[in-house]
Amino acid sequence: MKPFLQHLLMSLLLSLSITLSASNLPEVVEKAFKQMYPTANRTEWYQMAGCYVAKFIQDSTELDVWFTPEGVWVMTETDVESFSKIPPAVSESFHQYLIGGMHLSDIRIVSFPHHPSLFVFTVEVYNSDEECQLFYSPDGTLQKELNTTQTGAEIYPGLFE
Repeated sequence: MKPFLQHLLMSLLLSLSITLSASNLPEVVEKAFKQMYPTANRTEWYQMAGCYVAKFIQDSTELDVWFTPEGVWVMTETDVESFSKIPPAVSESFHQYLIGGMHLSDIRIVSFPHHPSLFVFTVEVYNSDEECQLFYSPDGTLQKELNTTQTGAEIYPGLFE
């Protein structure tokens, strides 16, 4: 199978999700979300990777908050639009890694209940289908490099186990 078709197929499989109406959302999940984000409005819910995910905008930033069916917070993905919102050590380490022919396509901060946040950079190679994700700790240490060329750059809890 051609790389483009493989990438497309894997992206579709990974991103397959079920959009929920408020009536399908477990009450315990909704209650946990409202305790964490009492002022959130216009929230879209979907299911992915065995979790309920709330997608909404807060302070001009898109967030995806993940919960188990029992209402336990798993993680929060925060879109980052500027290097000023990440620690200088992370920015410096990323810029040292970045080589010619690569460009940044996405930055996200992933927060967890019981361990430090990670900073996830998605980079693509110019004139290629190649892409990867780079996972940095707050001190700028590269924790993991994941080739996402075939699977897509979706972020989900299983990446962090």
